[in-house]
Amino acid sequence: EISNYIFSLKDSNTDLYALLEVDKSASKEEIRNHYKRLAGKYHPDKSEGDERKFTEISNAYEILSDPKKRKILGLGLEGREI
Repeated sequence: EISNYIFSLKDSNTDLYALLEVDKSASKEEIRNHYKRLAGKYHPDKSEGDERKFTEISNAYEILSDPKKRKILGLGLEGREI
């Protein structure tokens, strides 16, 4: 379940916003633009690619680009229950 995954991020101190190099107030378009730039940079098929980093960036984008998942992330990081 996605909410369990998102809450597990809280425990690991993973900052999805930092992974995509955006502010917490970033628009959907800003998040998409940063994701595209970083995904291109770290894609495993590139000579300087990094599969682990690419996967982290892709997971961050999946959550932050979806308003429902982003809301769950916000609730989890504030220590509230859904």
